[in-house]
Amino acid sequence: MAKPKRRRSTATVDEHVGERIRDRRIMLGLTQQQLAEMIGVSYQQAHKYERGINRVSAGRLFEIARALSAPRRPFSWLCAAASPLFRGLPQLSADPLDQ
Repeated sequence: MAKPKRRRSTATVDEHVGERIRDRRIMLGLTQQQLAEMIGVSYQQAHKYERGINRVSAGRLFEIARALSAPRRPFSWLCAAASPLFRGLPQLSADPLDQ
C-alpha cells in the first residue's frame, strides 16, 4: 500500500526547519558529516533533515540545537522574522528556563 502524502503545509514547515538547520550549520563552518557525528546520525540522514525529506523529531531537534549552539529560547533560531510560516503566531514571552 502506498504511503499517504503529507499535506503541503506540513512539508513546507519541514523544509523551513531543514533550511534553518542548514543555515546555522554553514554559519558555524560545519560540514554535514561533522553535524551528523555530533548528533549521532549518518551524513545521509543529516542531508535528509536539511532538505526536509525526513521530519526532525522533537528529541532530535533538541540534539541539533545543542550541537549548533542554538539560542536556548525554544524555536527562536528556527523563526526567520520574514517567514510567512510564523506570521500571526503570538510572540514568545520570557523564556521560563531563564527564570
